[in-house]
Amino acid sequence: MRPEIELLLCCTRTQVSPEHKIRVRQLVQDKIDWQYLLVAAQWHSVTPLLYWQLKAICPEAIPSKVLQKIKKYFKINVQRNFFLTSQLLKILKEFKRQGIEVIPFKGSILSATVYNNIVLRKFYDLDILVREDCVLKAKKILENFGYEAVIPLDEKQENLRLKTNYEQEFFHETLKISIDLHWGLAPPYFSLPLSIDNVFARSQVFEIAGTKISVFSPEDSFLVLCINGAKDGWLGLQQICDISEFIRVRPQMDWQELLKYAQQLGCLRMVLLGLNLANKVLDSPLPLNVKAEIEKQPQIHLLSEQVCHRLFGESKTYLNRLQLVYFTLQLQQGTLQKLRYCWGLACPVNERDLAYISLPSIFFPLYYPIRLGRLIFKYGLGGSGK
Repeated sequence: MRPEIELLLCCTRTQVSPEHKIRVRQLVQDKIDWQYLLVAAQWHSVTPLLYWQLKAICPEAIPSKVLQKIKKYFKINVQRNFFLTSQLLKILKEFKRQGIEVIPFKGSILSATVYNNIVLRKFYDLDILVREDCVLKAKKILENFGYEAVIPLDEKQENLRLKTNYEQEFFHETLKISIDLHWGLAPPYFSLPLSIDNVFARSQVFEIAGTKISVFSPEDSFLVLCINGAKDGWLGLQQICDISEFIRVRPQMDWQELLKYAQQLGCLRMVLLGLNLANKVLDSPLPLNVKAEIEKQPQIHLLSEQVCHRLFGESKTYLNRLQLVYFTLQLQQGTLQKLRYCWGLACPVNERDLAYISLPSIFFPLYYPIRLGRLIFKYGLGGSGK
């Protein structure tokens, strides 16, 4: 492992142990390629933590130009985070006024509830969850705030998207803010029976900037982190750090019950992979029963090695579409769930198929062969899948 990556890993945590502090001081005395370190921190979206810890541990050992550059990134992130949070609270206030239950998550909420500091985590957009029967009202509120759907849909496409998807992206051109409006927490092809009504019933009250809002229960919050990591193929160090910090702030978590809950939902492998990555990459302590469960599934170690090689090797890369499909397929539990995953991914007609060609309702069944042909052309004939 390059010393720059080891230094980055030592700093990517809100609480640095005495041993890691000693190692940080040792590493900065070596021939560190500071440009490589800064690029890696940006790529992994952990520049705020890198600056925070270097400033606290050994600022005198960091080249002044390097420290000033990281400080500049940090200040920009602080301003952006507070701006995004202020806009989120304005929107939540309007949802409350109109009687729509909403749960914000990820972004500033994760920063506040897990990192205990809104400036230590970089985030780019806002995510809110509503019940499916409130989606149209929620969209109207967002439109009144100046947000527009990134992919405009007609009424037929919108109705189909509600059935075949779980989110829709909106963008404010003036403010340059993206909002993902969710009515589900995982792609339908994951086939996870996670009841949104139950998620709302289990939600808790949290206060941020003097405003009381609803947030996920700890159990649901952790599952969402692991599901998102699996869905994205674990994009970078930040997603692993989210898991590690959650473990740190929830020392009394009943992990046995959580694993049981994950098993019932069909996402146990996703949860075990998240836990194993946090342990392997950031030294997060795991209870013996969690370690024992991981040892029962050797594939978890294999997938962890693949993720680490991809993220921390010489050539950091993202998974392409087909690689991502295969990665998430391996996290499905059992043959039946794997078949459901493949069916759910390939077969349901979605709004993109309707946009590809417009057919009268009587010819709707023709969309299925059209979809198959479109997917083969997109992914099977040398297409990039983008």
